[in-house]
Amino acid sequence: MEEKDLQLLEESKLYVSSTGKWMKFFAVLGCIGIAFLVLCTFFMMVVGAYIPMFSGVMSLRWFSLIYIVLAVIYVWPIIYMFRASAAAKLAVESNDNIQMAEFLKNNKSFWKFCGILTIVVLCIYVVAIIGIIIAAIATGMPMM
Repeated sequence: MEEKDLQLLEESKLYVSSTGKWMKFFAVLGCIGIAFLVLCTFFMMVVGAYIPMFSGVMSLRWFSLIYIVLAVIYVWPIIYMFRASAAAKLAVESNDNIQMAEFLKNNKSFWKFCGILTIVVLCIYVVAIIGIIIAAIATGMPMM
């Protein structure tokens, strides 16, 4: 069932179109960022393997693992942005309600992912701060 009777003001269509363009721009930047993360990962793995100074307990290989995890995590919001930008363009050009719903769905999914990721990062910060305080107390380190 295709509905082609989207009723938006011209001003609203401009906002949707502009949002779609910005989402595509940031999705492309995200792809470039992922490429840099992967390149940095390979660089750190090579440096960690061939330079003895970096082969300790906290070798660059562990940091490269973190970079790979970050690259994988960043794939999902980029997919949402690409999908939303494509749907926004189609919705405005063809007055398609289904494409507008697809734009809104992917836009919502993008922001939901960002919100959940923000909560996770804040929780990691809280746990890290508590861990640092416990470690400082356990080692007898003065607290300022």
